Amino acid sequence: MKKLVVFVSLISLMISMTSLAQEKEPVDCDLLLGHWQGVHYYDENQDSGYWFTTSYDEDGTLIVEFDFFPNGHTDKQVGSWECENGVLMTAVYSENEKYWEYFQYLVIELNQTDRVLRSLSGGNVFHSRRVEARLMTPEIAH
Repeated sequence: MKKLVVFVSLISLMISMTSLAQEKEPVDCDLLLGHWQGVHYYDENQDSGYWFTTSYDEDGTLIVEFDFFPNGHTDKQVGSWECENGVLMTAVYSENEKYWEYFQYLVIELNQTDRVLRSLSGGNVFHSRRVEARLMTPEIAH
């Protein structure tokens, strides 16, 4: 019963966030293409967190590279992305952790230089700046 309540709550949240996204101006998802960089802090003191670089390709490929601080650990996630009605959905495989993760974000702002996403699962907000448009590097090894 508890699992059913949690599942229904998650579905309700996703529907309401999708409704909010549809009420905003339409999002031009093609603006996601290219490289983005940003930083996410775990606390208000900004003592710990991670730098991230995200690359979106036209074929739906996604690469996210992380540099965690202050410990210096790194991780790389490779997967796919899809954007519809102002909601960005990703499926990524962590090379360090060896598992798949699935995320949904509400696109708050997206233009030629800035990208702001809000996680639908935790409410975290991720700010990033465009570094380069439409070039997918590093290449994914096949």
